[in-house]
Amino acid sequence: MVVKFKYMRKIFPLLVIVLLSWQVMAQNVGQEGDTLRNYIDINGFKQGFWKKNYDNGNPRFEAYFVDDKPVGELKRWDSYGNLFALLIYDAKGEKAKVFFYHKNGKMAATGNYLGKEKDSIWLYYSETNQLYLQESYSKGIKDGFFRNYTSEGLLLEEVQWKNGNKHGVWKKFYPQRGALMWEATYNEEKLEGEAKSYFENGKVYKEGKFVNDLMEGTWMKYNENGGIEKVYHYTKGVSPEAEKEDDAMMKELLDNKDKFEGPKSGDDLDWLRQPTGRN
Repeated sequence: MVVKFKYMRKIFPLLVIVLLSWQVMAQNVGQEGDTLRNYIDINGFKQGFWKKNYDNGNPRFEAYFVDDKPVGELKRWDSYGNLFALLIYDAKGEKAKVFFYHKNGKMAATGNYLGKEKDSIWLYYSETNQLYLQESYSKGIKDGFFRNYTSEGLLLEEVQWKNGNKHGVWKKFYPQRGALMWEATYNEEKLEGEAKSYFENGKVYKEGKFVNDLMEGTWMKYNENGGIEKVYHYTKGVSPEAEKEDDAMMKELLDNKDKFEGPKSGDDLDWLRQPTGRN
């Protein structure tokens, strides 16, 4: 019995080493290469440092993962070696501050992700670093002000959203000098209440009200000096007086009220299709 006990004391550490080695081998199922880079554990989760390259050898992305979630910096490059995305995740891999870049290295956009959804304020820039779009989200749902800007940085349009619907102020501006062109109010996607359009000199051009997204009641048209030029009477969007004239300004405003311009398309903004870059 004493001999057996001594024998077991010698062999037990070896058994522990063998078992630990087997466990480590099992945990490395599916990993690429023979190092801990690009490591996938037995549950199929990415762990530790990951780096992938394009076929030409240039880096594609690199990140550090904990239980399949990126933590800290995640970087993505295009096939030419240009950095086009930097995402900085919190310790839980749930929230990220993001920066996207044009091919010339200038900022293309910045904002936040909550999971894979846009959150809070997003800003978009041209290749010359000019702000041209602002968006606002709450967990992927439009909420807050959306604003478009001209190439000179003047405010062009402003629409307020709430819980995924246009709700609140809608304003449009003249592109040349930024003067107010139009103001109205949305109520759950429909125009409601007082509305005014303006000449570029700031004088009122037309004013009246909307009911359930349609022009209703008395509308007034003025000349550039402020004098009354014409009176219209609307019933559910129809006016006998308005049918006899072509008001190009009002027609363009109402025809385009649901066409707020989003981010510009192009190769530099392909990140919009797969923003978090986790695969």
